Amino acid sequence: MTLRYLKGEEEYENFFIETEPCPELSKVTRPRTLPLLTKFETSKGEKYIWTTFSEDQIDLNFKNEKVLLKIIELILFYVSKRAKTIRLDAIGYLWKEVGTSCIHLKQTHKVIQLFRDILDIVAPETILITETNVPHKDNISYF
Repeated sequence: MTLRYLKGEEEYENFFIETEPCPELSKVTRPRTLPLLTKFETSKGEKYIWTTFSEDQIDLNFKNEKVLLKIIELILFYVSKRAKTIRLDAIGYLWKEVGTSCIHLKQTHKVIQLFRDILDIVAPETILITETNVPHKDNISYF
């Protein structure tokens, strides 16, 4: 995906979050001290891409319905291979909104609820674990 995005393939446009450095990004809760944005050379010029954890972990843009569908497809692939437990690592950072802390946003909760609803239909025995580093009562609020 990343290379196809960098090459400018239309299918991968908006798969990642492009934004210019700005003061509003200082509100973002960070688990690490590495830069929030990483500069990449693309076929359309230099772009700053959101990288919450590190430059080799590029954040997906869940505002793009193609991204959401690809992730659902991936979850269903694992279920089709008999996965019984799916752990969503660092899920509290899924949704990005400039000017917010970008952690535990309501949109993230909605995405996780959608994943659970889909699994309840196709594989209700599948356990979905949200790794959020918050107290249990806050963690289960995702469901």
